Amino acid sequence: MKQQILLERHLILLEENNETVDEKTCAYYNTYLYVNFGVEIVNKECVNEEVLRQLSEVFRLNVPDSFYKNPQDTKNFTCEELFLEQVVSYFLGYGTSLGRVELFEKYLPEFVVDGEITIRQYRIIFKEEADKVLKEVMNDLCSYKRPFSDHEAAEFVYLLKEGYYTKGTSICCKDNIFLGLESDIELAKQLDKKDVVKLSIKLIGESDHGINEFLKAHKNVADLLAKVIPLVNDCPMSKKQAKYFNKIVTVLSLDIELTDNEQSPYRLAKVALDKGNVLGAAKILKNNGSLFLRNIKMLLSRANEEETITLLSMLGEENPIVQYQILTSLDLDIKNVARTFRFFDNSVAKSHLETEYETRYRKSCLSDEKKKVVQILLTKNIISYYSKLPKLGKIYISDEFSHIALPVNTSATGNGLDVLPAGSRVKFDAKYVRTYCYWEGIYDVDASLVVLSEEDFLYNDFDAETENLSWRTYHSKPFGNAALCSGDCTDIKGAEYQDIDIDELYKLGYRYAISCLNGYGSKFNIGSVHAGLQIKNRLDTSAWDPKNIEFDMIVKSDGRSFTCFAIDLKTKEIIVTNTKSNYGCVVDNGQVNVVRNYLSSHYLDINMNTILENSGEIVNKPEDADYVFDREYQGKENQKVIRPFDVAALVKILNR
Repeated sequence: MKQQILLERHLILLEENNETVDEKTCAYYNTYLYVNFGVEIVNKECVNEEVLRQLSEVFRLNVPDSFYKNPQDTKNFTCEELFLEQVVSYFLGYGTSLGRVELFEKYLPEFVVDGEITIRQYRIIFKEEADKVLKEVMNDLCSYKRPFSDHEAAEFVYLLKEGYYTKGTSICCKDNIFLGLESDIELAKQLDKKDVVKLSIKLIGESDHGINEFLKAHKNVADLLAKVIPLVNDCPMSKKQAKYFNKIVTVLSLDIELTDNEQSPYRLAKVALDKGNVLGAAKILKNNGSLFLRNIKMLLSRANEEETITLLSMLGEENPIVQYQILTSLDLDIKNVARTFRFFDNSVAKSHLETEYETRYRKSCLSDEKKKVVQILLTKNIISYYSKLPKLGKIYISDEFSHIALPVNTSATGNGLDVLPAGSRVKFDAKYVRTYCYWEGIYDVDASLVVLSEEDFLYNDFDAETENLSWRTYHSKPFGNAALCSGDCTDIKGAEYQDIDIDELYKLGYRYAISCLNGYGSKFNIGSVHAGLQIKNRLDTSAWDPKNIEFDMIVKSDGRSFTCFAIDLKTKEIIVTNTKSNYGCVVDNGQVNVVRNYLSSHYLDINMNTILENSGEIVNKPEDADYVFDREYQGKENQKVIRPFDVAALVKILNR
């Protein structure tokens, strides 16, 4: 885990006593890494065999044999022949060790280099510097105001157990404190009684029926709650929360004073709204923690013009991240068009598409005029917040950060090869790309490419049954030769991928191509699954080469569906989505709905550059800066360098 954390930040840990190699061998190793992986080692003199081993694991040379069949050969077959091939595959190969049986041989063309290479810089470090970096990573993780993704949670728990947490450091998100209680019970002092209720529900369930039996059967849970409750702080609670808290205290026979708070802010706010008193309801919610922020859109929809301005002024500059999330959701709120509600439940993205009845009778849709007012004032609030914070000093920002989204996704797995925050865009200059997925230790992963037109995106008007390239449709070539699929692989070790002619697919009237994965045989919580994209100068070149990977992600989820990235066919950009969802083993429009907001051209109106340029004095040369925000720059001793894929460091800047 320690090596993995560092490698994801382009740092390679070596032991101090590792043997150095002679100059000639060192030069050979450096050349090998550059030519085969597209990796340039900054301190070249330190390279040895251990460096090659670590980077071989990062770039995974042992890909499945099925990856070396080329989908371009499918254009030589008729749709009837491809359909027959699929039928034969299912009857003779599904779920057996025989693998996929192909009716037609597809021969791999010769590998052509043609400049297909993406250069990445790595730096070799030793134990003392590694410990310093890991402490900094832990401090960055503590600053999160949102729940960790699965990968971030694993890093946090590991670093806590290994002693990289500085005692007394505030952990800003209560959900994240829950993860560390077994390792350090003193963290409970940062919780309150409402947090105990939330923790208990996570561990036990929402109903108070059977709590006694559950705690008797799960002594570890009972012991943990018994240690936590005496350490937490008092706070106002609703009647329901108080009842649950008291039940836990009683069952555990703790010598703790019970609470009798019966005030429900939701009930009082509803009474005010029923009387038409929008601002009165807002004040009630404002006095009860985050309830005002959670319900701001509902309040705005019921407010007149003057009340709208007052409500937004009540937001002030508190929690700019929530304001940003409201801002980015406004684009898809269109009158008389079914809305998609996107939300997270236990770090899994979910969506609900309004029914025709809900659309017709809804009350909380904002008019275009109101949306403009809200956009202007929220943007002003967010920028004002960061402008008033203590300055970071002199700052150099590379142009790339204008395309880096604020890292607010609570679903993303968050790790892989230079994975940027969800919503970020990566420009590429190529006519051809290959989207891929390969796996081991999990049966039958299906890779799909869902393709949307501009109208599909705006109005939710697409049919996932026909507008995708997958195992269900590849034999009919729904997009002609503009997008071709390798076919269906159902093995426990296999691969699927699609070749796309960007220009030709765009000419057919499509704007976005979204890479989706579905676990037909299993959820993504077993085995090893990777998905990504390669830039190709020609489509008829080898299916895999480490040095032409543009984007690669490790997929982990307790569900069967995952949305990796999208391609904007018009602007030729990769849009990182990195979102796990709770949809089934077949691609579904709900799977696309949970990432729809990332596709909006306005999603990056506020980006990391917007935040950073209001956080210090901008300089034109990285050498003159205290903080350098750049992908490749190698900083001096007194400089702090933050890469666009260093999500934990970006979150800390955002939450400072």
